[in-house]
Amino acid sequence: MELTSLTKPSTDKLSPAAALARLRQIEGAMSAAVHELSTLRAEMEKTMVSASPSSSASLLTVEEAAAELRVGRTTVFNMIQSGDLRGVRLGKKRCVTRASLDAFVASLSAA
Repeated sequence: MELTSLTKPSTDKLSPAAALARLRQIEGAMSAAVHELSTLRAEMEKTMVSASPSSSASLLTVEEAAAELRVGRTTVFNMIQSGDLRGVRLGKKRCVTRASLDAFVASLSAA
């Protein structure tokens, strides 16, 4: 049953039992609508995450690389220093190549 048809005011006087039954009916319809909205929101969030620019960018900032690896910035700088990640300089900014980050993650799962 559609929610809008349930919530239209009725000109008929309802007995308390009928009013309670109608409220339960409305509550069920609202619960189903909330569930549907939650499902749609979750699907949209998945789409937004998979389409985020950082997931397809060729270069990532140190902060973005750290967020993907779930480590701190200092750890990423140390990984660049040790050669685990390839770092490039853009002006004063240090970036990490997507390819080196992907290769590093692949080497972890291969080990």
